[in-house]
Amino acid sequence: MQDSAVMGLVSMTQYQESRKHLFPAAQSLEWYVRNNRAKLAECGALLLVAKRRLIDPQAFDTYVMQAGRIAASERFLEAA
Repeated sequence: MQDSAVMGLVSMTQYQESRKHLFPAAQSLEWYVRNNRAKLAECGALLLVAKRRLIDPQAFDTYVMQAGRIAASERFLEAA
């Protein structure tokens, strides 16, 4: 991982505070991570460093957008 990528990692609190329009409370981000943990880790959005959960904001945002598109597509196609 490049130094700039490491410097870009943020805590769960920092991520949630900068994305309150998506995750209005810390618990909502915790719930999202708990329900998507494996996929978030697989795509590099959620990392474990020194037993601390850290987020790569760009990768996390990308995952949220892709998962949201899939969820919307599945839900709206079922309703049609």
